Amino acid sequence: MTERKETLGSGLSIYVTREHGFGSDALLLADFASPRKGAVVCDLGTGCGIIAMLILRDCAPSAVYAVDISSCACELLERTVDENNLSGRLVCLNADLRNLKGLLPFGKFDAVTVNPPYKKLGTGLKNPDAESCAARHEVCCDISDIAAAARNLLKSSGKLYICQRPERLTEVLRVLSENALEPKRIRFVSQKPGREPSLFLLEARKDAGEGMRVAPVLYIEHPDGGYTDEARKIFEAYKEK
Repeated sequence: MTERKETLGSGLSIYVTREHGFGSDALLLADFASPRKGAVVCDLGTGCGIIAMLILRDCAPSAVYAVDISSCACELLERTVDENNLSGRLVCLNADLRNLKGLLPFGKFDAVTVNPPYKKLGTGLKNPDAESCAARHEVCCDISDIAAAARNLLKSSGKLYICQRPERLTEVLRVLSENALEPKRIRFVSQKPGREPSLFLLEARKDAGEGMRVAPVLYIEHPDGGYTDEARKIFEAYKEK
């Protein structure tokens, strides 16, 4: 497992590998979530810990817990924690999100974030590498498992932030509602004007009433190419801050 170090700005850095890296979706979700100052946050399926690290950098939470079933991912994140002197502020937990009882306090979190596997098990080309496969396919958990974990962790009115492909939107909305996580805000992401969205970012609130706000589409590029101003701020901030 060959490691490399990526700078995140503000004096922070993160260790990544080929199996446990990050892409634009994680940056978009961290920016969309932006938990309030002093929040207690849990990032499920954290991988290298990019979302947890960006929330620590930008949002001043009181603590962030980062959960992953992969011991390799957790060892990598522990190196990041040590490198950045974040012990006590970022807690890494090597655990299955389906079995968190007794490992994390239920009903105590202000926010839960998760960048889940996008593909159902048995669909698409399956990566032969076990770590990469688990990150892309619902091998270790599915949307129902994620919703149940978030429901248990969140306090009443706590918020879940999740991203997923548009073709799975109706499933995600249904499963979240079944778990007392009412969808409250959604934003679609499109590469450029005129193209269908390739991603949605969703905020759901525990024990909330019905009613969802649809935010303006986030375009990554201008029609003639080049980042939009908003996308540039999100993607370049992790190196510039």
